[in-house]
Amino acid sequence: MMDQPKGGIKKLNSSWVSRTLRTSTTAMKLSARMAGSSLQQLVVGHEKATQIKAATQMAIAEDVAESLGELKGLLMKMGQIMSYMDFALPENVRHILSSLQDRTQPMSPEVIDQVLIKELGDTPERIFAQWSRQPLAAASIGQVHRARLRDGTAVVVKVQYPGITHTLATDLANTAIFDRLGSVMFRNQDKGTLMAELRERLLEECDYENEAKNLKFFKKAFADVPWVKIPDVFDDYSTKRILTMEYIEGRRHREFLASATQEEKNLAGERMFGMVFQSLFKHHVFNCDPHPGNFLFLKDQVAFLDFGCVKRYDPNFIKIWKAYARSVLLRDRKEADKNIVQLGFAPRPEKFDFDYQDRMMISLYEPWMTEGKYKFTRSLAQGTWNTMMLDNPNRYYTNVPRDWIFASRLQWGLYSVLAEMGAEFDARKIALELLFAKSEKWPPALFKHQ
Repeated sequence: MMDQPKGGIKKLNSSWVSRTLRTSTTAMKLSARMAGSSLQQLVVGHEKATQIKAATQMAIAEDVAESLGELKGLLMKMGQIMSYMDFALPENVRHILSSLQDRTQPMSPEVIDQVLIKELGDTPERIFAQWSRQPLAAASIGQVHRARLRDGTAVVVKVQYPGITHTLATDLANTAIFDRLGSVMFRNQDKGTLMAELRERLLEECDYENEAKNLKFFKKAFADVPWVKIPDVFDDYSTKRILTMEYIEGRRHREFLASATQEEKNLAGERMFGMVFQSLFKHHVFNCDPHPGNFLFLKDQVAFLDFGCVKRYDPNFIKIWKAYARSVLLRDRKEADKNIVQLGFAPRPEKFDFDYQDRMMISLYEPWMTEGKYKFTRSLAQGTWNTMMLDNPNRYYTNVPRDWIFASRLQWGLYSVLAEMGAEFDARKIALELLFAKSEKWPPALFKHQ
């Protein structure tokens, strides 16, 4: 495995000036493309104009993917999110941006060598029996290389990019404007909450010792669930910036979409949904990064690979969350309204439209309220986005508590991935088994399977 990759990034572009300049240059380039495309479309027929528009969209996506892939950090993470938000962009654009999930330009082999020397005391070829200099995946905070231990064990080694912590800090400083915008859109939002939560979760991702602990926690928590596969960690080959894990052979997301039968997609989707909500309602944790590059699909299992961004919840918070979900499903408006105040969403109840909140939750919990199999489609994510963000009269009277900030990645992250798979399964059964005791009667379904 002594393959020799060409090129590679020598150093991350981590200063505020250089990152701002790069994004500004890309923006100017995109504006020029769009202007040229618009002029072309004016002088040709409809069919040709449609072709020009599609070609321009793809060219813009390629420019954005290249730029964000080189910048790494938070900006690249934002591109990753856009790549699987099933309703946000055209399919051809999302397909190009999907390269940001694990196939961006890597750091050069010489840079990676220096990280290994600093962290483990020697070059990778001397530490491992075999080492692939061509990375298996390159993402926003680090890249992954295949290797083999001296005893023959196949492993993957995640190597953190040098300077990524400073790069993320730069990006977080730049995006403080979003916190201010959030305060304008949601006038009762606690100032600083969004950025504080984002900063804590992202900087945790730079601590691979913390990720190793997360991996061990989830592996123990799901030890009795045969369809969940979580890789082992090799502590002797891991540090704060190096994480060595068991190598798992499986189909990546794009390959799975192209080759799996719909029955396989349905089963995989059911398992992904079950794992996420078991994590929340049973173990009080949430793996906050459900993008497609973090799953592998095996014959009888789904492998969950990345546990750098994990939110741990206080048991009392989960207790109130479950009580709220139960009240919505039971159509107990009095209890639901009380819980939404207790959770901190309505700091000014006298101004809050509880009727709209109820309709919004029915939309959000549609998979939980549908009898029998539910098919995930892009309309679910699109509908909840419109209902919660664009059309929501409560946006001026809502506070999103810190513990809820990453929970939004359920309906706009996990649900978008399931929609791309066209997954169809009994989501209601999974949810109700976690929310109600075995001795309790389940609430009636609000919707019927189509």
